[in-house]
Amino acid sequence: MTTPPEIILFIGAGASHPLGLPTTSEFSQILASQLSDNNKTLWHQFDSQKDAEEVIQNINTLVSFPNINIVKQFLLKQISISDTEQILDKMVYVNRIQDVSNTLHSRVILPITKLEKIIDNCRMLNEEVFSLVFSTYELDQMKEQSAVDLYRPFLSKIMEHTENTVLPIFTTNYDRVLTVAVEGLGYELVDGFRNERRRRFFRPETYQSGKPKDVHLFHLHGAINWRRTKDGRIEWLTTGERVSKSSKIYSENVLIPLGSHQYPYVEPFKTCHDYLRTYLEKAKVCIIVGYTFRNEPINYIFEEALLLTMESYNLSFQKKP
Repeated sequence: MTTPPEIILFIGAGASHPLGLPTTSEFSQILASQLSDNNKTLWHQFDSQKDAEEVIQNINTLVSFPNINIVKQFLLKQISISDTEQILDKMVYVNRIQDVSNTLHSRVILPITKLEKIIDNCRMLNEEVFSLVFSTYELDQMKEQSAVDLYRPFLSKIMEHTENTVLPIFTTNYDRVLTVAVEGLGYELVDGFRNERRRRFFRPETYQSGKPKDVHLFHLHGAINWRRTKDGRIEWLTTGERVSKSSKIYSENVLIPLGSHQYPYVEPFKTCHDYLRTYLEKAKVCIIVGYTFRNEPINYIFEEALLLTMESYNLSFQKKP
Protein backbone atom coordinates (compact mmCIF):
# COMPACT_ATOMS: atom_id res chain seq x y z
CA MET A 1 0.00 0.00 0.00
CA THR A 2 1.65 3.22 -1.17
CA THR A 3 -1.03 5.86 -0.56
CA PRO A 4 -1.73 6.69 3.10
CA PRO A 5 -5.44 6.62 4.00
CA GLU A 6 -7.13 10.00 4.28
CA ILE A 7 -10.00 8.75 6.47
CA ILE A 8 -9.94 6.29 9.35
CA LEU A 9 -12.79 5.03 11.52
CA PHE A 10 -12.61 4.34 15.25
CA ILE A 11 -15.51 2.25 16.55
CA GLY A 12 -16.39 1.75 20.22
CA ALA A 13 -19.02 -0.29 22.02
CA GLY A 14 -21.68 2.38 21.52
CA ALA A 15 -21.71 1.68 17.78
CA SER A 16 -23.05 -1.84 18.38
CA HIS A 17 -25.69 -0.68 20.84
CA PRO A 18 -28.48 -0.51 18.21
CA LEU A 19 -27.99 -4.27 17.75
CA GLY A 20 -28.72 -4.90 21.40
CA LEU A 21 -25.08 -5.35 22.42
CA PRO A 22 -24.20 -3.57 25.69
CA THR A 23 -21.68 -0.81 26.25
CA THR A 24 -18.95 -1.48 28.82
CA SER A 25 -20.87 0.35 31.54
CA GLU A 26 -24.02 -1.64 30.71
CA PHE A 27 -21.98 -4.85 30.73
CA SER A 28 -20.89 -4.01 34.29
CA GLN A 29 -24.57 -3.90 35.25
CA ILE A 30 -25.16 -7.25 33.53
CA LEU A 31 -22.32 -8.78 35.54
CA ALA A 32 -23.63 -7.30 38.77
CA SER A 33 -27.01 -8.91 38.20
CA GLN A 34 -26.03 -12.28 36.68
CA LEU A 35 -22.92 -13.34 38.60
CA SER A 36 -23.29 -15.97 41.30
CA ASP A 37 -23.55 -14.59 44.84
CA ASN A 38 -19.91 -15.25 45.84
CA ASN A 39 -18.53 -13.84 42.60
CA LYS A 40 -20.95 -10.90 42.72
CA THR A 41 -19.48 -9.84 46.08
CA LEU A 42 -15.93 -10.17 44.78
CA TRP A 43 -16.81 -8.22 41.62
CA HIS A 44 -18.14 -5.29 43.64
CA GLN A 45 -14.90 -5.20 45.62
CA PHE A 46 -12.98 -4.67 42.38
CA ASP A 47 -15.56 -2.44 40.70
CA SER A 48 -14.26 0.95 41.85
CA GLN A 49 -13.47 2.02 38.26
CA LYS A 50 -17.06 1.49 37.04
CA ASP A 51 -15.60 0.14 33.80
CA ALA A 52 -16.04 -3.56 33.09
CA GLU A 53 -13.02 -3.80 30.81
CA GLU A 54 -10.59 -2.33 33.34
CA VAL A 55 -12.00 -4.43 36.17
CA ILE A 56 -11.56 -7.59 34.09
CA GLN A 57 -7.99 -6.56 33.29
CA ASN A 58 -7.20 -6.09 36.98
CA ILE A 59 -8.68 -9.47 37.87
CA ASN A 60 -6.84 -11.12 34.99
CA THR A 61 -3.58 -9.48 36.07
CA LEU A 62 -3.98 -10.74 39.63
CA VAL A 63 -4.66 -14.27 38.40
CA SER A 64 -1.81 -14.30 35.87
CA PHE A 65 0.81 -12.30 37.77
CA PRO A 66 -0.15 -11.24 41.30
CA ASN A 67 0.47 -7.52 41.70
CA ILE A 68 0.94 -6.17 45.20
CA ASN A 69 -1.04 -2.97 44.52
CA ILE A 70 -4.13 -4.93 43.44
CA VAL A 71 -3.79 -7.25 46.44
CA LYS A 72 -3.53 -4.26 48.76
CA GLN A 73 -6.63 -2.66 47.27
CA PHE A 74 -8.53 -5.90 47.69
CA LEU A 75 -7.42 -6.38 51.29
CA LEU A 76 -8.23 -2.79 52.23
CA LYS A 77 -11.83 -3.34 51.13
CA GLN A 78 -12.08 -6.77 52.69
CA ILE A 79 -10.74 -6.05 56.18
CA SER A 80 -9.90 -3.01 58.31
CA ILE A 81 -6.90 -0.80 57.58
CA SER A 82 -5.19 -1.75 60.83
CA ASP A 83 -5.57 -5.47 60.07
CA THR A 84 -4.20 -4.91 56.56
CA GLU A 85 -1.15 -3.14 57.95
CA GLN A 86 -0.54 -6.02 60.35
CA ILE A 87 -0.77 -8.53 57.53
CA LEU A 88 1.65 -6.54 55.40
CA ASP A 89 4.01 -6.03 58.35
CA LYS A 90 4.02 -9.73 59.31
CA MET A 91 4.72 -11.09 55.84
CA VAL A 92 6.04 -14.62 55.55
CA TYR A 93 8.90 -15.37 53.13
CA VAL A 94 7.07 -18.15 51.35
CA ASN A 95 5.43 -16.60 48.30
CA ARG A 96 7.12 -13.57 46.70
CA ILE A 97 5.26 -10.96 44.68
CA GLN A 98 7.35 -8.35 42.90
CA ASP A 99 5.54 -5.10 42.15
CA VAL A 100 6.16 -4.29 38.48
CA SER A 101 3.88 -1.27 38.29
CA ASN A 102 5.82 1.32 40.31
CA THR A 103 9.27 2.11 41.64
CA LEU A 104 9.47 -0.37 44.51
CA HIS A 105 12.95 -1.90 44.60
CA SER A 106 12.28 -4.62 47.14
CA ARG A 107 10.04 -7.67 47.01
CA VAL A 108 6.90 -7.55 49.09
CA ILE A 109 5.70 -10.76 50.67
CA LEU A 110 2.19 -11.86 51.63
CA PRO A 111 1.10 -14.85 53.71
CA ILE A 112 0.80 -17.78 51.32
CA THR A 113 -2.62 -18.94 52.58
CA LYS A 114 -4.17 -15.47 52.29
CA LEU A 115 -2.79 -14.92 48.81
CA GLU A 116 -3.81 -18.37 47.55
CA LYS A 117 -7.38 -17.84 48.71
CA ILE A 118 -7.61 -14.45 46.98
CA ILE A 119 -6.20 -15.81 43.73
CA ASP A 120 -8.46 -18.88 43.78
CA ASN A 121 -11.50 -16.66 44.28
CA CYS A 122 -10.36 -14.41 41.44
CA ARG A 123 -9.89 -17.43 39.14
CA MET A 124 -13.48 -18.49 39.74
CA LEU A 125 -14.71 -14.95 39.14
CA ASN A 126 -12.54 -14.70 36.02
CA GLU A 127 -14.10 -17.83 34.55
CA GLU A 128 -17.65 -16.68 35.15
CA VAL A 129 -16.99 -13.17 33.83
CA PHE A 130 -15.50 -14.44 30.58
CA SER A 131 -18.32 -16.93 30.12
CA LEU A 132 -20.70 -13.97 30.25
CA VAL A 133 -18.50 -12.03 27.80
CA PHE A 134 -18.85 -14.79 25.21
CA SER A 135 -22.56 -15.37 25.72
CA THR A 136 -23.27 -11.62 25.59
CA TYR A 137 -21.25 -10.60 22.53
CA GLU A 138 -21.78 -13.57 20.21
CA LEU A 139 -24.00 -12.81 17.21
CA ASP A 140 -26.94 -14.89 16.04
CA GLN A 141 -28.12 -14.91 12.41
CA MET A 142 -30.74 -12.25 13.00
CA LYS A 143 -28.18 -9.86 14.47
CA GLU A 144 -25.78 -10.59 11.62
CA GLN A 145 -28.30 -9.32 9.07
CA SER A 146 -29.10 -6.36 11.29
CA ALA A 147 -25.38 -5.52 11.41
CA VAL A 148 -25.25 -5.34 7.62
CA ASP A 149 -28.33 -3.11 7.51
CA LEU A 150 -26.98 -0.89 10.30
CA TYR A 151 -23.65 -0.19 8.60
CA ARG A 152 -24.88 -0.03 4.99
CA PRO A 153 -25.65 3.74 4.81
CA PHE A 154 -22.70 4.70 6.99
CA LEU A 155 -20.00 2.74 5.16
CA SER A 156 -21.46 3.57 1.76
CA LYS A 157 -21.18 7.28 2.54
CA ILE A 158 -17.63 6.91 3.85
CA MET A 159 -16.58 4.96 0.76
CA GLU A 160 -17.68 7.87 -1.44
CA HIS A 161 -14.77 9.79 0.06
CA THR A 162 -12.29 6.91 -0.10
CA GLU A 163 -11.27 6.87 -3.74
CA ASN A 164 -7.62 5.85 -3.87
CA THR A 165 -6.85 4.35 -0.48
CA VAL A 166 -7.91 1.58 1.88
CA LEU A 167 -10.29 2.35 4.74
CA PRO A 168 -8.76 1.46 8.14
CA ILE A 169 -11.27 0.66 10.88
CA PHE A 170 -10.09 0.38 14.48
CA THR A 171 -12.32 -1.03 17.19
CA THR A 172 -12.14 -1.87 20.88
CA ASN A 173 -15.11 -4.23 20.51
CA TYR A 174 -14.85 -7.99 20.95
CA ASP A 175 -17.82 -8.85 18.74
CA ARG A 176 -17.87 -9.83 15.05
CA VAL A 177 -20.22 -7.00 14.01
CA LEU A 178 -17.73 -5.18 11.79
CA THR A 179 -16.48 -8.36 10.13
CA VAL A 180 -20.05 -9.42 9.34
CA ALA A 181 -21.05 -5.95 8.11
CA VAL A 182 -18.01 -5.34 5.88
CA GLU A 183 -18.17 -8.76 4.24
CA GLY A 184 -21.96 -8.63 3.98
CA LEU A 185 -21.72 -5.35 2.08
CA GLY A 186 -19.27 -6.85 -0.39
CA TYR A 187 -16.11 -4.99 0.59
CA GLU A 188 -12.77 -6.77 0.59
CA LEU A 189 -11.71 -7.29 4.22
CA VAL A 190 -8.13 -7.50 5.50
CA ASP A 191 -8.17 -8.40 9.19
CA GLY A 192 -4.57 -9.51 9.71
CA PHE A 193 -5.29 -13.21 9.24
CA ARG A 194 -4.26 -15.49 6.37
CA ASN A 195 -5.60 -18.86 5.29
CA GLU A 196 -3.23 -21.76 5.89
CA ARG A 197 -4.44 -25.29 5.17
CA ARG A 198 -8.10 -24.57 5.97
CA ARG A 199 -7.21 -22.59 9.08
CA ARG A 200 -6.60 -18.84 9.54
CA PHE A 201 -3.64 -17.45 11.45
CA PHE A 202 -2.53 -13.94 12.34
CA ARG A 203 0.00 -12.53 9.86
CA PRO A 204 0.76 -8.81 10.43
CA GLU A 205 2.28 -8.47 6.96
CA THR A 206 -1.15 -8.86 5.36
CA TYR A 207 -1.85 -5.24 6.35
CA GLN A 208 0.96 -4.07 4.06
CA SER A 209 -1.07 -4.62 0.91
CA GLY A 210 -4.49 -3.51 -0.21
CA LYS A 211 -6.51 -2.07 -3.06
CA PRO A 212 -8.51 1.18 -2.96
CA LYS A 213 -11.72 0.75 -0.95
CA ASP A 214 -10.45 -2.38 0.80
CA VAL A 215 -11.22 -2.36 4.53
CA HIS A 216 -8.38 -2.96 6.99
CA LEU A 217 -9.88 -4.02 10.32
CA PHE A 218 -7.95 -3.81 13.61
CA HIS A 219 -9.33 -5.26 16.85
CA LEU A 220 -7.31 -3.35 19.44
CA HIS A 221 -8.52 -5.51 22.35
CA GLY A 222 -8.92 -8.82 20.57
CA ALA A 223 -12.06 -10.67 19.54
CA ILE A 224 -14.16 -13.45 20.99
CA ASN A 225 -13.33 -15.69 18.01
CA TRP A 226 -9.52 -15.35 18.38
CA ARG A 227 -7.57 -18.07 20.19
CA ARG A 228 -3.91 -18.68 20.92
CA THR A 229 -2.64 -22.14 20.05
CA LYS A 230 -0.37 -24.18 22.30
CA ASP A 231 2.59 -23.23 20.08
CA GLY A 232 1.83 -19.50 20.40
CA ARG A 233 0.07 -18.78 17.09
CA ILE A 234 -3.12 -16.70 16.96
CA GLU A 235 -6.01 -18.35 15.14
CA TRP A 236 -9.24 -16.88 13.78
CA LEU A 237 -12.35 -19.08 14.14
CA THR A 238 -15.90 -18.65 12.92
CA THR A 239 -17.48 -18.59 16.38
CA GLY A 240 -16.50 -17.34 19.80
CA GLU A 241 -16.10 -19.94 22.53
CA ARG A 242 -14.24 -19.98 25.84
CA VAL A 243 -11.07 -22.07 25.64
CA SER A 244 -11.36 -25.13 27.85
CA LYS A 245 -8.61 -25.89 30.35
CA SER A 246 -8.50 -29.41 28.91
CA SER A 247 -7.97 -28.19 25.33
CA LYS A 248 -5.02 -29.84 23.61
CA ILE A 249 -4.96 -27.25 20.80
CA TYR A 250 -5.51 -23.83 22.42
CA SER A 251 -3.95 -22.17 25.46
CA GLU A 252 -6.19 -19.09 25.79
CA ASN A 253 -8.66 -16.71 24.19
CA VAL A 254 -7.05 -13.60 22.75
CA LEU A 255 -8.99 -10.88 24.55
CA ILE A 256 -8.07 -7.72 26.46
CA PRO A 257 -4.33 -7.04 26.85
CA LEU A 258 -3.17 -7.42 30.45
CA GLY A 259 -2.38 -4.18 32.24
CA SER A 260 -4.90 -1.53 31.25
CA HIS A 261 -2.44 1.31 31.82
CA GLN A 262 0.45 -0.10 29.79
CA TYR A 263 1.09 -0.04 26.07
CA PRO A 264 0.52 -3.61 24.78
CA TYR A 265 3.78 -5.14 23.60
CA VAL A 266 2.43 -8.59 22.69
CA GLU A 267 0.80 -9.65 19.46
CA PRO A 268 -1.70 -9.12 18.01
CA PHE A 269 -2.31 -6.05 20.17
CA LYS A 270 1.06 -4.46 19.39
CA THR A 271 0.51 -4.51 15.63
CA CYS A 272 -2.99 -3.04 15.96
CA HIS A 273 -1.82 -0.21 18.23
CA ASP A 274 1.20 0.51 16.03
CA TYR A 275 -1.04 0.90 12.98
CA LEU A 276 -3.38 3.18 14.93
CA ARG A 277 -0.45 5.47 15.73
CA THR A 278 0.83 5.42 12.13
CA TYR A 279 -2.55 6.09 10.50
CA LEU A 280 -3.54 8.82 12.95
CA GLU A 281 -0.36 10.69 12.06
CA LYS A 282 -1.11 10.53 8.33
CA ALA A 283 -4.89 10.66 7.98
CA LYS A 284 -6.78 13.89 7.39
CA VAL A 285 -9.97 12.76 9.15
CA CYS A 286 -10.68 10.37 12.01
CA ILE A 287 -14.35 9.56 12.60
CA ILE A 288 -15.05 8.23 16.10
CA VAL A 289 -18.30 6.43 16.90
CA GLY A 290 -19.41 5.16 20.31
CA TYR A 291 -16.07 5.46 22.12
CA THR A 292 -15.57 7.20 25.48
CA PHE A 293 -11.75 7.42 25.75
CA ARG A 294 -11.26 5.44 28.95
CA ASN A 295 -8.19 3.49 27.83
CA GLU A 296 -4.89 5.21 28.60
CA PRO A 297 -2.69 3.64 25.87
CA ILE A 298 -5.23 4.58 23.21
CA ASN A 299 -5.67 8.06 24.67
CA TYR A 300 -1.92 8.58 24.56
CA ILE A 301 -1.78 7.63 20.88
CA PHE A 302 -4.55 10.12 20.08
CA GLU A 303 -2.89 12.87 22.11
CA GLU A 304 0.44 12.22 20.39
CA ALA A 305 -1.18 12.36 16.95
CA LEU A 306 -3.01 15.59 17.76
CA LEU A 307 0.23 17.25 18.80
CA LEU A 308 1.94 16.17 15.59
CA THR A 309 -0.99 17.38 13.49
CA MET A 310 -1.05 20.73 15.25
CA GLU A 311 2.66 21.17 14.58
CA SER A 312 2.44 20.23 10.92
CA TYR A 313 -0.43 22.65 10.30
CA ASN A 314 0.97 25.27 12.70
CA LEU A 315 -2.35 25.67 14.51
CA SER A 316 -2.66 28.10 17.40
CA PHE A 317 -5.52 28.93 19.75
CA GLN A 318 -6.06 32.35 21.29
CA LYS A 319 -8.75 33.72 23.55
CA LYS A 320 -10.99 36.38 22.07
CA PRO A 321 -10.33 39.84 23.56
